[in-house]
Amino acid sequence: MEDPFTEESIDSYYQLFSELQSSSMEQEYVLSFEETDALKRYQDADYQAIRKALITSNNTEETSELITHIDSAFQQGVKYSGDVYRGESTLMAYSEGLISVGDIVSPSSYVSTSVSARSSQAFYKGQTSKFELKEGDAAIVMPNIRMDELEVLINRNSTFEVTAINITQEGNHVIYREISLNDIGERPIKDMHTGENISASEACLF
Repeated sequence: MEDPFTEESIDSYYQLFSELQSSSMEQEYVLSFEETDALKRYQDADYQAIRKALITSNNTEETSELITHIDSAFQQGVKYSGDVYRGESTLMAYSEGLISVGDIVSPSSYVSTSVSARSSQAFYKGQTSKFELKEGDAAIVMPNIRMDELEVLINRNSTFEVTAINITQEGNHVIYREISLNDIGERPIKDMHTGENISASEACLF
């Protein structure tokens, strides 16, 4: 499996920043104030509360409004196509074989990623993931680009095919390919983080 985490140069990093900054500036004009503010709050401190609310369905009125505005931003905003990366804690669903190559998976909450493999390493706690966003529907550019993160946000309930899993002593390495619901057919959809089966209606519930 290729290792982009050791191949990305400083020059490449600044090129990624320049390209993303241009899209970010466009995003500021496309989104409403409420949508932009919700995304900035997600970046700053509210991401934990939002993720918890989406996973447990235990919402406050304030969190529910933020989710509504973020969902709207995904409908209205500038989409991102290309490869993005994520460093995170080890997901046991992959280590224990609950999710295998060829499975279709979907996140129940928004997923923060970076266009920079190097930047994503700061969040590495046992698992690195690469998302190949070829359909151009699953992710948006953040309106406020941080130099040390270069964040692209993946939508909750978007769908991916797992194309590679590499389990080593150093950690898990997973590659996902964006896939449309029309191309899934009758294959079951699993929760990206737990491996539990979910229905197609749950995977496209907004």
